[in-house]
Amino acid sequence: FFSTPKISLSRMSDSLAKALITIEDKNPTRSVVDFCETAQKIFTNIVEHPDDPKFRRLKCRNAAIKSKILGCRGGDDLFKAVGWTKVVVDMEELLVYDGDDYNLLSSVVAKLAQRQATAASNFTGKPPSDDAHRQAVLRKVQDDKLERAERQRVA
Repeated sequence: FFSTPKISLSRMSDSLAKALITIEDKNPTRSVVDFCETAQKIFTNIVEHPDDPKFRRLKCRNAAIKSKILGCRGGDDLFKAVGWTKVVVDMEELLVYDGDDYNLLSSVVAKLAQRQATAASNFTGKPPSDDAHRQAVLRKVQDDKLERAERQRVA
């Protein structure tokens, strides 16, 4: 599923949006929360430690990666959309990030945090706190601005 060539930024935005929708719509709430928490940690580690190769390689047989990332419908598509590829090294399947688009990763972390908060509030039955809701709305506004700017740049 990771064998396609690199895609343009505008198509990447489309594939990223589709992956996020799939993750929200096709998985139980607990899986959405687990995926968002795990993916945020993975992407944040890369942004905070860009030169550390240990954060750029994930073993597909790792129980947490297998259940929380690859076991989540749309999870593999999201990782592909942000630049991860699936490779086999020494007969072991790995997810590898060779990119350097730290702004994209940071943006995805923000989107995942928003979706995690929404899913968690649905999971517990409690509405998000006013501050969390405010932050989520601000992130959505920022995401919309970035997407509009990208569309104008591509056009």
